[in-house]
Amino acid sequence: MRNVRSLREYSGSSFASRNSVVVAILLLYFCFLVAQVHGQVSVLTSRNDNGRTGANRNETLLTPVNVNSNNFGFLFSQSVDGYIVGQPLYLSNVWIPGAGSHNVVYVATLHDSVYAFDADGNAGSNTAPLWHANFTDPANGITTASGAFLPCPGVTGFPEAGIVSTPVIDANTGTIYVVAKTNENGTVAHHLYALDVATGQQKASILITATYTANSRKVITFNTLHQMNRPGLLLTNGKIYVAFGSNGCNDGNYSWVLAYDATTLQQVGTFNAAPGKGLASIWQSGGPATDDLGNLYVSTSESTFNANVGGQDYGSSILKLNQSTGKLDVADYFTPYNQSSLSARDL
Repeated sequence: MRNVRSLREYSGSSFASRNSVVVAILLLYFCFLVAQVHGQVSVLTSRNDNGRTGANRNETLLTPVNVNSNNFGFLFSQSVDGYIVGQPLYLSNVWIPGAGSHNVVYVATLHDSVYAFDADGNAGSNTAPLWHANFTDPANGITTASGAFLPCPGVTGFPEAGIVSTPVIDANTGTIYVVAKTNENGTVAHHLYALDVATGQQKASILITATYTANSRKVITFNTLHQMNRPGLLLTNGKIYVAFGSNGCNDGNYSWVLAYDATTLQQVGTFNAAPGKGLASIWQSGGPATDDLGNLYVSTSESTFNANVGGQDYGSSILKLNQSTGKLDVADYFTPYNQSSLSARDL
């Protein structure tokens, strides 16, 4: 069992290390402000907002005066079943059937689990999770992706790769969306799940598959074995966006952005950043970002760049994507002058 000990985000590091396994629900405690701790600003997505700014613009409790060794510190811990890579999320005033209203911390693990913990304490009935969902079923051959079904473990340091990315919460519908990777009787699969925030029960799920046709008419197929959904999930304009990179080795085609209808989970858009060469992994752990006009922004890693001469490869670039036509199209991009050198050196 792993120990959950802080509401700090560890998905910003390049890869999970054994030291980052221990993550705390480090909650605030102020003897004179206990009543005000409840119902704080919810954290529904990676880096607090869809701009991935990391800013909390509504903080009213923390000040340079009261954040000190006398009033601020560790309160309690909870145990989980695997490493934590994504950012824990927080939703206030959730009505849990049979347990009343709770402020809830949601934690996902590499063992394909999602936990909902009371955010204010672990005494009494809160010793156990409010709910726990797991996407494996060993009796029927469904396990986490590990061993031969987890390429490049020496690069990532992951013993298994269940849920890597930060989920996203729709507070209006009471839904938490999560992508889980599993080994299903020798076939590795990614699924997108919609869970009820109050119970963990599945509302919907879909197997993640994709194809993309390059200018050359070559059809690129999503290879789930070698994909890693490290970027946090994005919820905007009624769609869930899921981005992928590699497991850490350059042995396939990685750079996917996939769009799903948030209600039905039907796929409504696909994009590949390097259908010609491959590579161009999307590593940004915060996840795709958006602006006020609904444009998406992603950054890619090493690959060829030939978009300026009619190609479709955008290695080592920042892309502005737009779905106004129904498809995911490149609306603009920035590529540094020394892209070729950066790509060749994997910088």
